[in-house]
Amino acid sequence: MTPRSAQLACVALLLIVLSLPVAARVTTFVHVPLVARGVSPADPYPTATPTATASPTPTRTPTPTPTSTLTPASVRIARACCQVDPEGNDMQHLDQEYVCFENRGGLAADMTGWHVKDLADHTYTFSSFTLSPGALVRLRTGKGQNTATDLYWGLTVAIWNNDHDTVLLYDSAWVLVDQYAY
Repeated sequence: MTPRSAQLACVALLLIVLSLPVAARVTTFVHVPLVARGVSPADPYPTATPTATASPTPTRTPTPTPTSTLTPASVRIARACCQVDPEGNDMQHLDQEYVCFENRGGLAADMTGWHVKDLADHTYTFSSFTLSPGALVRLRTGKGQNTATDLYWGLTVAIWNNDHDTVLLYDSAWVLVDQYAY
């Protein structure tokens, strides 16, 4: 077989392979011996021997593990909510005098042992209390039943000065968390 006829045979075989459906081309490997690879002159018409190969299997992409996007608890004084000078005589409306705290974080805040103070050193200490994420709690000066949204200091006198004072919020280790001067 001349090199030219070998080339023509390869082109013909290539055209046949290309005319096969895509699936057949993927799963079938055709081995064509070439003259340059030592085709015996005694065999002028070598035959192609199809060799089956395994079909490719799709590779699974592992599902990523979700990461937590929750932010830590972040308790701050909710200034817009505070009511330090209720209408009328403060002494008659102690349950209407209050300061507010909100948890701006994504996790609950354990406020057990936290402290609230004014400039005159009046101090309130939170008993067992947890503030949920996004929640707000009012600390009322007067007496009442504690709930998840309202805590009562239990005093019989007004605490917050009407004209100016400072609300100081400390954590259980007496580290200043936030302050609000009005």
